[in-house]
Amino acid sequence: MTKEYTFKKYKLSDVERIWLGELYKHNFTTIDARSLKVELWDQLPKNFDPKSIDRRFTIGNRLTLLGIWYFDQKNKMFEYVSQVITSLRDSIIGHTEIKEIKAIDIYMTVNIHVRLIEIALELIHDFGGFFSSATYSAEKSGLRSVTFGDGDDAYDRYLDYVCIDDLLEGFFIQNAPSTSTDYVESRIFSSSLLTPEIQKPDVKVWDEIKKDHQIGKRTFGKKINFIKDKYKRSIIFRDIEQAYTLAKFGYRKPAAILAGGVIEELLRLYLDSKKIEYKGDNFINIIEACKGHNMFKKSTGSLSDSVRYIRNLVHLSNENIRKDAITQSAAIAAVASVFAIVNDF
Repeated sequence: MTKEYTFKKYKLSDVERIWLGELYKHNFTTIDARSLKVELWDQLPKNFDPKSIDRRFTIGNRLTLLGIWYFDQKNKMFEYVSQVITSLRDSIIGHTEIKEIKAIDIYMTVNIHVRLIEIALELIHDFGGFFSSATYSAEKSGLRSVTFGDGDDAYDRYLDYVCIDDLLEGFFIQNAPSTSTDYVESRIFSSSLLTPEIQKPDVKVWDEIKKDHQIGKRTFGKKINFIKDKYKRSIIFRDIEQAYTLAKFGYRKPAAILAGGVIEELLRLYLDSKKIEYKGDNFINIIEACKGHNMFKKSTGSLSDSVRYIRNLVHLSNENIRKDAITQSAAIAAVASVFAIVNDF
């Protein structure tokens, strides 16, 4: 069965297409944003701010690889990025102690100009996790060399790499607008930025969820009938789909964080529907209130505690030792706990 990708359904707004289109013409060259705004003043809204453009498509005054995809899906850079990632993976497998790789080193293994390799490295760097640090080239764009830390996360990124489309999908979902921990409120205000396809429950994703977790979209919807607000319901459906997809693609940390956010909001809304008061408005207070009223099975309460712990690792400083890192099994368990808790409603 052909895999469907969310990022391929996204439709650029008129403003995005105008601004990003101009950046595409000058990608990885020096661009003066002020001059560009003047040049496009009769096409852009009053008080247009380039920083308002979705960060998934542009960094600074250049396009990300995802941004390039919306203008030229046959761009050779997709092939170059894939070749560079594969070359780096081969180097890592052959020399696990390696700490630094230079663009010129990669040039010795792939038939790509060094300058294009430097640009490919910077585009890879946008995805996060592939390098611990990097050095810019003399042209101030593109990376001359990249380094790896002592942890295993960067190595895992290369070993988990399958294809460019999977990489773009994870990036699109992980960096969706408004990832604030102010869960529902921030997502409601960002819903106008999402296409209808993203807001509606994805039937095919729910088919996979049903296979893995024995609960379908319709059953899940009935379990959360206490949530009457249609916006909140659509947001919860969307974030469950995204958490599940992220876990499938191996994006462990964002999957666990998103699953934790879903659980927190579901429990809060459930308490509100039962008119149960609780002290404070953080996750631990909500969990304790549920336990205090014997609302959930003991095992489910333990799941909530585990997800709360994982979700707290959103702050990089909390991942200070290897044992704190989120494993693939932990991410899958976090997503599974959403359905285990809902079954108790």
